[in-house]
Amino acid sequence: TVNMNNVKPKSGAFTVWPGTHRRAYTYFQDHSLLNGLKAFQDKSGSYVDLPHPVENPGPSGTTIFWHHLMMHNAGNNHGRDIRMACVSRFRRENTHEIMFDFPKDMWTYWEGL
Repeated sequence: TVNMNNVKPKSGAFTVWPGTHRRAYTYFQDHSLLNGLKAFQDKSGSYVDLPHPVENPGPSGTTIFWHHLMMHNAGNNHGRDIRMACVSRFRRENTHEIMFDFPKDMWTYWEGL
């Protein structure tokens, strides 16, 4: 995610829930890859035990990389300005071959990290 304009706190900045990638990874060891939100819900569908969300405001050009299993969203915009961002997903050349592969190490396909 890249901020295309200056994004102030509480103005819709990209938001993550730190550590949720580890919980999702554990969940996917035994569950379908098609609905990761269930990793964070109880039987009634309520979200449980989520860490405090961390908003990522910053000046134009601020770039945020995150693990694809980490819970993320645009924050609520309580400001007067429209939050402009470029959101993209990097893909491997063999994405379609490994799409439903679930390696023993969540960093297996993250060479260079």
